[in-house]
Amino acid sequence: MFPRGEKTQAQQQRLANVIAHEMAHMWFGVLVTMKWWNGLWLKESFATYMASLALATNSEFEDVWENFYLRSKQSAYLADQLPTTHPIEVKVPNTAEAFSNFDSITYGKGGSVLE
Repeated sequence: MFPRGEKTQAQQQRLANVIAHEMAHMWFGVLVTMKWWNGLWLKESFATYMASLALATNSEFEDVWENFYLRSKQSAYLADQLPTTHPIEVKVPNTAEAFSNFDSITYGKGGSVLE
């Protein structure tokens, strides 16, 4: 995922964001367990938002919210304009359909709603 050696500021921030996102899953997952796949949006949205909040308040990165806007919100805006758009929370009857909801609407739009 990341090259060895020196990393650019953007690469460092992306790595920190991924780590914070996964840590939010670990913390939130202990307190709230989703009932089947229908809670996917909240799980991913919460981790997306909390990762940015953690980096914005506890790191040397000064452009966290700008990156949240440029990366997460913008991709969600674009996805929301497509025929494949969907609500943030959807009923998911099976695992196969759950995979179609791992997208920028679930992460970016959901994270924006929590913001």
